[in-house]
Amino acid sequence: MFGNKLTHDWSKEECKKLALKCKYRTDFYIKYPNAYNAARRNGWFDEVTKHMPEQKGEFDEKYTDYCVYVYEELNTHAVYVGLTNNISRRDKDHRKPTSDGYDSLALYCIENNVDIPKVEIKRDNLDSTTARRLEFKYWYEYRDAGWTMINSE
Repeated sequence: MFGNKLTHDWSKEECKKLALKCKYRTDFYIKYPNAYNAARRNGWFDEVTKHMPEQKGEFDEKYTDYCVYVYEELNTHAVYVGLTNNISRRDKDHRKPTSDGYDSLALYCIENNVDIPKVEIKRDNLDSTTARRLEFKYWYEYRDAGWTMINSE
């Protein structure tokens, strides 16, 4: 599955094909983060997600209730970096399977026989633009410091 590769030259068609498998933008972000980010970087996002209705929890520029969070698994020196506007809901999402199965954090912990670590909020009370920027900043800082990245950029 090319949706989780860290390096890939994404085409608009590949991004659209994966986006069509998702009902909401947040699903697209969670299931195919690299395709999601490529569509944003290349200016295709609105086009490849035009079939998706608005959803509660969608990034909204006018709110400042977003936070950037991490799960640091110290035994394996691995980390998951994310952002949300509801940390308690998101923490539950990471810990319980959905109809699609477990997410990448839970799968990593299961495969490595470790408990899901306690969530740490890095920054909160952020608008969505700042939160996205800081999520990438922290992701790259951890990667560059030699951590194993559980989730894709």
